[in-house]
Amino acid sequence: MAEISVIQHPSGRWQVGDIRGAYSDRRIRDEHAQHCCNIRKCPFTIEGLNNKDSSAYDRDSMMSRYRFVRRSRKEVERINLTDNTSQIFSDKPIEIDGRMQYIHLEEYLALRVKHPLHRIFGTTDSEEWFGGHHPDRGTEARVDLVWDMIHGRTGMHYRDDVNLRLFPLSIPTKQRCANLRLADLTDNDVEVLRSQMEYFDVGSVLRPRQAYIDIDSLGLPSLLRTKVANPYEVVDFRRDFAWSIDDILDIKGLASPKRALAGPPVMSDASLL
Repeated sequence: MAEISVIQHPSGRWQVGDIRGAYSDRRIRDEHAQHCCNIRKCPFTIEGLNNKDSSAYDRDSMMSRYRFVRRSRKEVERINLTDNTSQIFSDKPIEIDGRMQYIHLEEYLALRVKHPLHRIFGTTDSEEWFGGHHPDRGTEARVDLVWDMIHGRTGMHYRDDVNLRLFPLSIPTKQRCANLRLADLTDNDVEVLRSQMEYFDVGSVLRPRQAYIDIDSLGLPSLLRTKVANPYEVVDFRRDFAWSIDDILDIKGLASPKRALAGPPVMSDASLL
């Protein structure tokens, strides 16, 4: 299962029917995993560093390409987690990958730990941190590996909780958008939708120019459609209905409007698991 958020009460350059967000099933599970492993939940040591015995540390070790381990006052070892190779860095420049690289370690760590949400783990003089993205970071298998870790630590798993199979939407999003559950939206489909959007202003908001959804064609019950039309109503019917993206998506200039559906497929909580 996957989801899209469709603008119903626009502001700025948004228009009714624009697709505000698209989330594959993998993305939804990964989003909840990030919340479960949030660095805010990681206990500090008495030295003000993050505890290595934590879900935040475990997730970083699964999702990162490099682990950095301090070896001396001026030296840090960078371990490549994809092939287990390593390299020592210090304040003396060395050529790696065609460029000179070095680190002033004490200054670097002093600056990092000033931030209240820093991601430095371990103990003083043996600090650890992570960097880069693991090449499998965006795969189903890697996300499931993180969830297996979360389950081992907390007993919680997305397979056992319907709420962990729904994207965590804010109250304003539930007011401004019709949020639709889809049976067949993959990561590749999400990228196709994104390719039909363009950035504006500072690039922080996606402005859909072609892909749109006609809410009136979805076959929603009249009472529910009335609630969606109310900009002050918090509406969430993702547990109740689901659609196929091919049945509801219009591509402006690329396809003729889809026929109106007789009604959306009715879902139960069990079908979300």
